[in-house]
Amino acid sequence: MTPEDLVRLRAAARALPAFAKVALLSPCKDERRVFRSGKAIFRADWDLNRRTATTYDLVVACNVFMYAPQPELWLRNVLASTRYLLFSEPMQRQRSAEQEWGNDGDAARFTAPLAEGAIEGAFDLALLGDRLLGSRVFDGGNNEFGPARHIQALLLGDLLCAPGDMPTPQTPSLGANSRLPAEQPLALGVDSAAVVTGRELARRVIA
Repeated sequence: MTPEDLVRLRAAARALPAFAKVALLSPCKDERRVFRSGKAIFRADWDLNRRTATTYDLVVACNVFMYAPQPELWLRNVLASTRYLLFSEPMQRQRSAEQEWGNDGDAARFTAPLAEGAIEGAFDLALLGDRLLGSRVFDGGNNEFGPARHIQALLLGDLLCAPGDMPTPQTPSLGANSRLPAEQPLALGVDSAAVVTGRELARRVIA
């Protein structure tokens, strides 16, 4: 996690409601300090190539999906078990002298609507349709190979969506077919009286 990632994570955490069950995927110490009540989940606890029966109100993933050989599969499996996913991953970050990727299993980069400069083959979060509540590209901090850009996004999980598979390039996006469009009021956190639309929540979190 870069200092720039941490600034964005702290800002998002301040804007989020007090969710009862929060999962932190492979968190570093700084992430655990930001979400002190969150449960740390490591690869031995949950292989993201498979689904889990455990459910959460919020899953937080920072620099996790960049290691996904199949980003759509990992996203599908995580979104199946949560109401929201707070996602922060590289859009463009060279991690070795010869190529974009690092030598530690690094495998994926991401892009989003209106984002410019994505690398070839980046997974486009626009494929998630209405599940993508909001996104922001930010300066990810320089390393020895140059500058980087990262993406932070808030995604809507299956626990707040109609049953059905995530959209793929071969199938329609949720879009107009979703039973829970992004502008429909949603109950927040442990206080069901607190209601806001998914888009409004994203505007607060991805500010």
